Amino acid sequence: MFPKPCLPLRSAWVAVLLCVCGSRAVWAQVIQGQVVDRLSNQPVRSGVVRLLDTRGEVASTRLDLNGRFVLEAPEPGRYWLRFESPGYRVVVSSAIDLAPGATLAYSIQTQSLPPAQMDTVVVEGRAVPARLASFYERRARGAGGEFFTREELDRWNPAEVTDIVRRAVGFAVVPNTNYGRRGDTRQNLVINNRLGDYIGQSCPPLVFLDGMYVGTAWDFDIDSHLAVTNIEAMEFYNGPGNMPIEFNRRGSDCGVIGIWTRVTTDVPHPLWRHIELGPQLGLRYSAAGLRDARIGGQVSIAVGPMEVQGSLNIIMALLGDGPAESRSGWQATGALRTRPLGRRSPWYLGAGATSMELNVPARQNPLFTESVQEQYFLLLAGATAALTRTLHPYIEAQVLAPFGSGRQLHLFTGIAFRAY
Repeated sequence: MFPKPCLPLRSAWVAVLLCVCGSRAVWAQVIQGQVVDRLSNQPVRSGVVRLLDTRGEVASTRLDLNGRFVLEAPEPGRYWLRFESPGYRVVVSSAIDLAPGATLAYSIQTQSLPPAQMDTVVVEGRAVPARLASFYERRARGAGGEFFTREELDRWNPAEVTDIVRRAVGFAVVPNTNYGRRGDTRQNLVINNRLGDYIGQSCPPLVFLDGMYVGTAWDFDIDSHLAVTNIEAMEFYNGPGNMPIEFNRRGSDCGVIGIWTRVTTDVPHPLWRHIELGPQLGLRYSAAGLRDARIGGQVSIAVGPMEVQGSLNIIMALLGDGPAESRSGWQATGALRTRPLGRRSPWYLGAGATSMELNVPARQNPLFTESVQEQYFLLLAGATAALTRTLHPYIEAQVLAPFGSGRQLHLFTGIAFRAY
């Protein structure tokens, strides 16, 4: 017969098992608290409290009849509480840092929405598409962001999508110092200027297009991909404290830009994207060297992926000897050009034709002049720079008769003003 184990040994084994099995509960991070009405100081008896981290919701619970709640965090770290209940304002707490095994008491104060008695009204308007219902729902309950509708965009008449971003609190549009280098077609960069200063580096917000994540504002160049006329609404959140669950993902610390496009068939789509015009100066080179100068103006109209260019110049003789240097008259040019590296690229190529009417010394008697006309096919290449949003200096080279023996090179420089 074996002796029975003594009671102290049996108790020790039970204690070990309890420690092992209950270690998670012992070291869990717990937030417990109560939701009260700010004015009456009475507990709110219904509603949901959610525990959020930078990736989204990690836990949620409903209030009991005394307005109390208990939430368990899966790991130490930084969290936020969000309270939602019909008839009350949505509340998002400030950041809460939980240490390992900590138990924190937290009180949430909210305020009931006052009932409003209204006279009978008749509302006329267009139906909201189902895919925009969540946008208008967040806007109606004051979800903590900024909301711009189509009516507001029509009043502001912005030229580029980044002009809308400039109106949002906490975001900034800065020039891209690498614009035009190594195929970088982003003329501007969007950053979170609040959090960028806090963390000591640039902080690009996330972009959601029609509810789908498309990248950061640096990966997805909103000016290149979208026109203002095709946007129905935009919403902005400049930090995690006011971030809706559907937009809360890794990287949203830098904020979120939500863009909703227009899909109705009656959306006005302009024939042109922009119109630029301005003065220019030019010189003509031929096989004999520098010959004459030009002064005039140029206009370009961006139509879809192409740009229509036209110019009219006065030809002026330069100092020198011989009939070639005594030419004067006018020159009209028309061309089509494109930007092979993207619409926002500074580089462009094109082809067209030019016609010149020249006054030159007469062959029979150089003391008199005669009028001659010349027409040429031409190839052109150029580059623009963004001095400001509306002023774009440029340089351009044109090769007349590029495949013939009478090849000429015309060089132009000017500054274009964006009129639309």
